[in-house]
This record gives sequence, structure tokens and C-alpha cells, in this order.
Amino acid sequence: MSPLPQRKKSPEEIAKLREGLGIPGDAAETTSPAPDAAPKPAKTKPASASKRAPKPVRSLKKSEQAPLPAAPHEPPPDTPLPFHRHTDQELQDIRLNAALAMQTPVVNPKLAVAHPGLIIPGYLLAIAAAATPFSDQIPMPVPAICAVAALIIAGFIFLKKPLSRHHAGFIVVATLFIIVFAALHYFPHLRHAT
Repeated sequence: MSPLPQRKKSPEEIAKLREGLGIPGDAAETTSPAPDAAPKPAKTKPASASKRAPKPVRSLKKSEQAPLPAAPHEPPPDTPLPFHRHTDQELQDIRLNAALAMQTPVVNPKLAVAHPGLIIPGYLLAIAAAATPFSDQIPMPVPAICAVAALIIAGFIFLKKPLSRHHAGFIVVATLFIIVFAALHYFPHLRHAT
């Protein structure tokens, strides 16, 4: 580490260092006398003091800074970075759109679950196909129609609503058992078939 300097450098020394490093310096800084030898300012009348403009204060807050002049420069064609700053209103609109997009998620209709209005009739038709053979007044085509309708609903659920395929499986298994037992009920000679 280099030790700290013991004394301040004079403006002439600073100017020489700047020239040696290639840094342009202010001419006012190099010609001003050292702070020790600076003459005391003369007292001025209050009228001349009031003529001085107030010193501008720079704020670090973004909202209090003056907008930068718009530079009509073109961004490089291969960069994804924006080339202009958004205003506060544009930022609020972007945030609002992002919040609204998060509230209503876009769902792939193929990944949606089956509506209960589609599942319940499938189960009810399978149960109706099972209940009709116990009545002697209902002819054989009625449970067959109920079983076929239940299988059609199960096939639709299986193909179009993949998240509800378990319901389609339950309906198909129940309907197949019902078809087997209805066949044994309506065709008694199949009971002891070998």
C-alpha cells in the first residue's frame, strides 16, 4: 500500500498530473490560488446578494429529477434490451396487465377436468343398465341402450378430458360387469356353458 500524502497538492501540481495522465482539466481550477492564500471576499450590499440566482439542488429521487431530453437514437438490431424508459403511467399499466393476467389463468381445454354434468349421467346410465334386468316388465333393449350410452360417455371423457380418465375407467368397468350379468340374466342357457 502507498502511504497517504503528508500535504495537499497545489493546483499547478494537479494540472501537471492531469496533463501527464491525459485528463483534460478546467482552466479555472488551475489558475485559482491555493485555499490558504485566497483573498477574503469583500462585503457586498444586500441588493447585489439578492441578484444571485439560487444554487440548483440535485435530487437523487427519480420522481424529482427532470426528465432527460429524448434522444432519437436507434437501438442495435440484435439486442433484446429496451431503448427508452417507461413513464410512470406506462409502468402502472404494465403492472395492472400483469396482475390481471395472474388472476385469470389461461387453461388448455384439453387439460380441463370433465364437468359433473357429463360424469354423473355416465354413472346413472350404468346404474340404470344394472337395475333394469331386475324388473320383468322392462324389455332387454333398454339395459343395452343404457349400457351403450354409458360406454359412449366414458369414451368421450377418456378421449377429450384426460384429467378425468379415472371416471371413464370406473364407468367402463361397471358397464362391462353389468353387461356380463345382464347377458347371464337374459340368456339363462349361458350360465352353465362350457
